Amino acid sequence: MWVAKFDHDTALRGDTTFLKPALGAAQQVSDTQALLKFTEAAVRSHSNNVSFIKARAGAFELAGRTDSALVYYKKALAVIPTMSLPACRSRKPSATRRCGIRAAANRMKIDTVALNRARAAFAQKVDSARPYLRPGMSSPDSTQRLAAAVIMLTAGSKLAQAGANDQAYAWLDTVLTIVAPKTPADTLGPKQQIRISASFWWGISSVLTLNPPYQQMSKAKGAARCLLARAFYDRLARTKSALLLGRRASAPFAIRCSGTSPVRKTKPGVQAAFKCKPPL
Repeated sequence: MWVAKFDHDTALRGDTTFLKPALGAAQQVSDTQALLKFTEAAVRSHSNNVSFIKARAGAFELAGRTDSALVYYKKALAVIPTMSLPACRSRKPSATRRCGIRAAANRMKIDTVALNRARAAFAQKVDSARPYLRPGMSSPDSTQRLAAAVIMLTAGSKLAQAGANDQAYAWLDTVLTIVAPKTPADTLGPKQQIRISASFWWGISSVLTLNPPYQQMSKAKGAARCLLARAFYDRLARTKSALLLGRRASAPFAIRCSGTSPVRKTKPGVQAAFKCKPPL
């Protein structure tokens, strides 16, 4: 409806009372093409409106046109220099170049020592960008929080693909916190798409890093045993739920990964040995 009105009434293209709800509707259904169309008209007729400039940047980012998004985020900062925009914007191109380290690591699969060294270097460099995302993550502007979540999802998934699962777990756990649903009905829009992808990669990273906390739980003594056991099996349940949601990203792989955790079968034995009350 909004697109039809926009196409047939040129007067609306400079009308803020039309553009604002039209942008909101396009963002709600993640219609990238509509967002690009509406924001183009918005910034043309209201070139100094920071909300429209940021919406234009967000539209470019959703369309995968990172360089164009960066141009508009810089325009927003030029209008209001003190604005809280994620500082990592200016560092994003260099972060993308770091993916070359992961590509180099893939060429060293036969050399385990070199592979681990390259993986650690890649993870360290990605982690160094995390402080620059904090302004976006804590921003009162939901658009900035969403943009920060997208960047963190990209970083977390790249870390997981590189086999840096401990770091991937931490990045993606933060993403899932940022985009956590506020109500059970909150299952649509761009946040849900981020949840699906983040859940997929977080679930895989969680499965592949379960052994250390399991060993810590097994070796614990006294009252700490039940605390660690409860935290471990809570994580295990959350991992299963994440993989069930993430299966939309890659059903066969997620299902296979969710069935590879033999520690799931140890819960009754741990409960009997630890005598935890209430039960695990």
